Amino acid sequence: MERPFQTGDHISYKGAHLRTKDHRGPARDYKCQCGRQARDWAYVYRSDRERVELQGEHAGRRYSPDPKDYEPMCRACHIHLDDEFRTELDGRARMGWEIGRTYRG
Repeated sequence: MERPFQTGDHISYKGAHLRTKDHRGPARDYKCQCGRQARDWAYVYRSDRERVELQGEHAGRRYSPDPKDYEPMCRACHIHLDDEFRTELDGRARMGWEIGRTYRG
């Protein structure tokens, strides 16, 4: 059942995870893609409705308001996914800085 503060796209990082659990049940009811028992609902970084939490303990984290954009994962795979995404973002940021530096002369 949807909670009143979890409607539409205007939802927090934590609210999005609660919505996913409400819609799909606990992650522990699923297996991770690696075959181990899932523990977390992990955002898979592919939503055109992606949001970034702006404040609080989850500031800077990306998430989606859509429960379909999450996969059940064990903790190890979830951490690996997040690390891969951060590495990709860091690479893009460095490349942008280097390109900007090159063009400035």
